[in-house]
Parts: sequence; C-alpha cells; structure tokens
Amino acid sequence: GYPGLQLIAADGRLLPTSVISPSDGSMTFPASSPRRVALDPGGMSSFDLDYNDNPSGAANNEPYAVACPSARWVRVTLPGTYQYGTAALAMAPCGGTVRVSPLVPGATGFTF
Repeated sequence: GYPGLQLIAADGRLLPTSVISPSDGSMTFPASSPRRVALDPGGMSSFDLDYNDNPSGAANNEPYAVACPSARWVRVTLPGTYQYGTAALAMAPCGGTVRVSPLVPGATGFTF
C-alpha cells in the first residue's frame, strides 16, 4: 500500500500535510499499483516521494516560508496501521503536498 506522512517543523510542530498517492505516477516515479509487501525479519521496505518547492497561484503572493513551510522531519506511517517511524528529512513542500509511491521491498526508494 501507500505510506502516510506527517511533516514536522524544526520546533516539533506538526505542519499541514497532504499526501497524494498518484496511481498514474508523477515526474519522479513511474505509475504503479500497490501490492502486499512481505519482508523477512529485519527486512527493509521503501518508497519514493516528490513535491513541488516552487510556490504557484495565490501562494506566489505569500512569503516563501509561509507558502512552503520547512519540515525538518517526516513521520512515516505504515499502510493500514498506526505504526510509524520518524526520519530526518529537510524539505519544504509548497502547501504541504507530497506525492508518494507504493511501498516496495528493499531499499530502492526512500528508507528510514
């Protein structure tokens, strides 16, 4: 399935976060369908993400820090669970919108 994300600011505040799971892909990763991922004990799963860091539309009139707030960490929630891990990942997605691919076995995508 697709992971859930929550962006976290350097001061620990939870930032507005919108996760999009485009089944038709995006500029960064190809179209793919989610499938069950079975891992051996200690195994690893990963995913890809992308986001826009150039404000557009009405956000063009806002300061960059408002249009694209900086995240210092991202909380990653496993599909269908409330279990999560937190990774240090500095990024500033405009509007808090992040696109994610489905989880895949191994370390071919983003890992935490």
